Amino acid sequence: MFFAEVIVRKSAIASLVYFLAMVLPERKSDPPGVYEKPFKEMYDYIVVGAGSAGSVVATRLSEDYDTSVLLLEAGMSDLEPDDVTQIPSLWGSLIGSEKDWGYHSVQQKYSHFAYENERAYIAQGKVLGGSSSINAQNIVRGSRNNYDQWEHEGAVSWGYDDVLPFFRKLENATDTSYGDSILRGLHGPINIKETTGSILQSFHQTAAKEIGFSTVDCNSDDPIGFCKNQMNVKDGKRCSTSTCYIRPALERHNLQVSLRSRVTKVLIRSNKAVGVEFIKDGKRRRIFAKHEVILSAGFISSAQILMLSGIGPRKHLQQMKIPLKVDLPVGQNLYDHLLFAVQYNITAPLNINNKKASEPDRILEYIFNREGKNEVEGIILQNVNPLYTRGPQIELQITNKAYEEGLVLDPYLAFKKEIVKEHLKRVDQNSFIVKMFLLQPRSKGHLRLSSKSPFSSPFIDPRYLSHPEDIEDFVRGIRLMRSLEQTKAWKSIGATLVRQDVPGHCSEKKFDSDNYWRCIGRHFLTTATHFIGTCRMGSVNDPSVVVDSRLRVIGIKNLRVADASVMRYIPSCHTNAPVMMIGEKAAHMIRLDRTHRYNI
Repeated sequence: MFFAEVIVRKSAIASLVYFLAMVLPERKSDPPGVYEKPFKEMYDYIVVGAGSAGSVVATRLSEDYDTSVLLLEAGMSDLEPDDVTQIPSLWGSLIGSEKDWGYHSVQQKYSHFAYENERAYIAQGKVLGGSSSINAQNIVRGSRNNYDQWEHEGAVSWGYDDVLPFFRKLENATDTSYGDSILRGLHGPINIKETTGSILQSFHQTAAKEIGFSTVDCNSDDPIGFCKNQMNVKDGKRCSTSTCYIRPALERHNLQVSLRSRVTKVLIRSNKAVGVEFIKDGKRRRIFAKHEVILSAGFISSAQILMLSGIGPRKHLQQMKIPLKVDLPVGQNLYDHLLFAVQYNITAPLNINNKKASEPDRILEYIFNREGKNEVEGIILQNVNPLYTRGPQIELQITNKAYEEGLVLDPYLAFKKEIVKEHLKRVDQNSFIVKMFLLQPRSKGHLRLSSKSPFSSPFIDPRYLSHPEDIEDFVRGIRLMRSLEQTKAWKSIGATLVRQDVPGHCSEKKFDSDNYWRCIGRHFLTTATHFIGTCRMGSVNDPSVVVDSRLRVIGIKNLRVADASVMRYIPSCHTNAPVMMIGEKAAHMIRLDRTHRYNI
C-alpha cells in the first residue's frame, strides 16, 4: 500500500509535467534522427557510456575535426519522453524511473538493518548524461589531500596541482561568490550556481559560526567550514554533461552518438582492443576502433564489460567459464560514501515554504519562472578524526526539506514496514532534515559477475561498516551535529532532534549514548551512491591496480577506462565533479598521446 501511494503520486506529477512541457514553448527536444545515423565500420575512437565522464571525453576528442568518435550509450535521451531531467528540484522523481538502472547491493552483514532485505538501492543514470542527468546536482571537488594521496601512492600526475587545471576547465563559476579565485574556472561548459535557501539559512550559518566554523568555498583546496551549496545549473535548468557538453556538439560531422546501444564486450586480438560488440534494436553488432576504445560506463558497467571481455580476476573468470585475457583485480577496491538523514522539528513560526519539491505549485513556479527553491541551506565539512588526514571525514548537509510522508515512503529508502509505520507518526511539516555523509570510509567491498550474460546485474557487495572505525566516525559526526543544538541560533528556532529508533530497532539502547548511535548507524545508514574504485589506477607494480596513471588497462593495448571506477580512494566530496574532471583529463591525455603536441 505504501509504495503504491508513492507510485500514484509520481505518476500524477509526471503527467502534470508532461502536459506543461508540451504546451509551453521552452520545451527542448533533440533534432529528428540525430541518434540514428548509419554506423560506419570503423571510428578513430569508441567511447562506451555517455555519462559524467564519457560525454566529456567524446566531446573533447571530437574537437579535433580530423578525428572520428562514436559514443555508445545504453540508455535513452534525457529529453524523452519529457524534459523532467531539466528541472533541478525534481531529481528525486528520476530515482527508480526508466532513466535509472536501479541496481541493488547484496544483503549487508554489518549495516542496513532497517531496510527491506537489508540491502541498499543503487541509483545509476541509464540516460544521456548518465548520473549527471538524475543526481542532486551538488558540485564539490574534494580537498587537496585527496588527490595528493593518489599521487603519493603511485597515480603519477594525479596530485591536486595536476588535476586543478581540469576542474577549472570544466566549470564556469561566475554565478558564485568565488569567481575571482585563482582556483576557479570562468569559461567551462558546466555553469556553477551558488544557491540561496529559505529564511532558515541565516540561522544555520550563524549556528555554524557559533561552533567555530567560518564561511568557505566548498571548492577550495581546504574546504573545512560552512559553505553555501553550489550546483550545476544554468538559466534555471540542470547543466548535465548531456545538456552542456554533448548537445552543443551533436552537429559535428565527426561525432556520432548512438542511444539504446548496450555494449557487451570489448573485442580483443593479440592483447589489443580493436573494437566493441553491442546490441541495438535487438541486433548484435560489431564496430571497430582505429586508435582506442575508452570505457566510461561507470563503476558497475566498466568493470562488468572488462570481465565479460576476459579481463579480470583469474579465479573468478574461470568460475564463470570466461576465457582469460589478462589477470587483473577488476571489481575489487569498491568504496562508497554512507548517508544518514535525521529530522529536526522547530517551534519558531518562520512561515517556511516546506512544501515538497514535487508539489504542483512548485512545479508551476519552476516552469513559468525558471526558478525554484533549492533544498540545501548549507554544508559543514569537518575533520572529526585527526589521525586520518586524506580530507574531511564528515559532511553535514542542512536542508529545508520537511520530514513528510513522501520521504518516509520513498522506495529509494525502502524501510521495513514496522519502521515505516512508526516514522509516519513523526511526520511534521514544520521541520528540516540534516543529512550526514561519511566521506572517508575504510570499509572496502567488491563487485562480481552473477552470470556470463551482460544483461544480468552483477553481485555488488560494498561491505558497509565492515571496518570498525567507520561506525566510530559516524558517532563523532553525530556529536558534531548535536553541538549545533546548543547554539543560540538553533535554540532560537526551537530545533529539536526527532528520534529514529522504533520498537525492536535500537529502542532498547540508552538514548544518546555512543552505543545508541552505533546501533542507529548500523540500522539507518545507507548508500550515497558515490561508488568508486573497481578499475583502480596507479603504478603497474601495484597488485591492486587495473589501469596505469594514463588510464590504460594493464596488459591490453588501445584500451582505457575513464570514470569513477579508476579512483584510488574516494574523495571527500560528492563525486560528480571529480568524475567530470577525470573525463577532461582523460581526453587531454588521449589527445596528447596521439599528437604529442596538444596543450590544455
